[in-house]
Amino acid sequence: SSDVTVHQVGNSYKFHAGSLTWLPRMRGVVILHDFYLTDLYLGWCAATGADEAAAVAWWYGPDAPELLDKARRTDRFIELTAATVPMTEWVCAQALGVVTHSTWGLKRVDSATIGPISVARMPYPVERPSSRHPWPRAGRNPGRLAFLSFGMINQNRRVERVIDAIAHD
Repeated sequence: SSDVTVHQVGNSYKFHAGSLTWLPRMRGVVILHDFYLTDLYLGWCAATGADEAAAVAWWYGPDAPELLDKARRTDRFIELTAATVPMTEWVCAQALGVVTHSTWGLKRVDSATIGPISVARMPYPVERPSSRHPWPRAGRNPGRLAFLSFGMINQNRRVERVIDAIAHD
């Protein structure tokens, strides 16, 4: 059990499949490492057998699946889909709040996220969320915070810096 679940999400299915597995089961804060998540989405569809056209059409309209399919057959896939089928909203709609690393693409995040949105410039410090969407407070143990993080940990994840930032906030 935890007071908050944090999902690290980037555009690589290999590295972020775990968050996609747990996000629908344990909603939480998404730390969005990339605003473009189409490769992540397509990897998830291939791994789970999900109908890739369904969410693409839901978020971007009935012509979007065809646009995505055409872009696949070119060497300009990201260039052709970044502005039209980034799948950012697909992940953000599942989040209780989102932390990004830049302000670029925030309109898409805001259009899909129900909770607070914060920008934490790399590598730190973390800015406080806006008062428009205050973070929920833990109720079980006032004054204490249980924090759960899972996934692939390597040196560039800077785990000790994350723990230190949370401890000092």
